[in-house]
Amino acid sequence: MTELGISLSGVLFPGLGHMLLGLRRRGMALFLVLTAMFLVGVTLHPDADRGGGFYAKYKKNVFHTYEDYTAPFQQTDRGRDLEGPIDTIWRLVFIYLYPFFVGLVNYLAGFLWQGSHYVDALLPYRRAEIPVAVKDIGDCFALLAGLLNLLVMLDAYDLAVNRRTLAAMPKGAQAS
Repeated sequence: MTELGISLSGVLFPGLGHMLLGLRRRGMALFLVLTAMFLVGVTLHPDADRGGGFYAKYKKNVFHTYEDYTAPFQQTDRGRDLEGPIDTIWRLVFIYLYPFFVGLVNYLAGFLWQGSHYVDALLPYRRAEIPVAVKDIGDCFALLAGLLNLLVMLDAYDLAVNRRTLAAMPKGAQAS
């Protein structure tokens, strides 16, 4: 497998690139830590009874559209959304690219986890009564898990390139 393929394997789930390189314990540790971090974030910002939640932060995601819940609160000027260009770009990145940052397996698992009754058993609040500060902490955990996965993918790429370079060097030159 090429260096780029090893790096991009993190799109499936975190740590896969390290596992493909033979670093199974490191890859499994990265997978467990980043998955736990993402699931904690999703748990702290669950899907409320009437839309919202981590997966609807920007009104829609790859699974649902939440326009019914957000349309009454949208500020418009003659039918044009007053959202700025930075907000639009961030929303597009979050909706369409974020599943690749955090890993598709984690994104789907988080979606199923967030809708499960286990989340209700873990939280001391009902879903509709979760304080905003707790939701923000959840967002930070989930977003950080995705950004850290990007670093893990870059690390896997670096390791793959360095292994090929070291393998091509003569034995005496590797020690110095």
